[in-house]
Amino acid sequence: MGASFHRPHDACNTAAGARRLGGVGTREGLYGETNPLERHADRTRVRTGPPVLLLTTRGRRSGKPRTTPLIYPRLGDDLIVAASNAGNADDPQWRRNLQADPQAVVQIGTTRVAIIATELDGRSRDEIWAQYLEMYAPLTEYQSATSRRIPLVALRNADAARGGEKAAIAGSTRSAH
Repeated sequence: MGASFHRPHDACNTAAGARRLGGVGTREGLYGETNPLERHADRTRVRTGPPVLLLTTRGRRSGKPRTTPLIYPRLGDDLIVAASNAGNADDPQWRRNLQADPQAVVQIGTTRVAIIATELDGRSRDEIWAQYLEMYAPLTEYQSATSRRIPLVALRNADAARGGEKAAIAGSTRSAH
């Protein structure tokens, strides 16, 4: 596998997501320094450290939109996310929602894109896992804290996944909140 991760220089997160991620995005965040440039209109903050996206899934029971901030590397056209749930025994709810309906929306900065999620497995998953650990070392601790194998999920632009042309969804009717 000759592909390598592309790490964008900035990403966004929310205050609620920061609490779920254990402080990422707060002044005391995992990476110490934050970029003072803040966008108050959409409540996102440009920052340093691993890039963060907002994944909006449809709740498998409620049908309501559910948004979760996740770190990701880019591998070719795919965004890769780890369903670590910080090492807890259960899968995160967003993964369960994607298993029920793999169609979702990803937001990076102010750009929203419809995606289709695919779980990675086999050799491909193992190679990507090793690269992911280089970007985000705490995954090693999360994996040792749980007996389950932490899944990796590829998020692919829905148009590209269907063989069509890529298109960002501007002003999507699906709320990210």
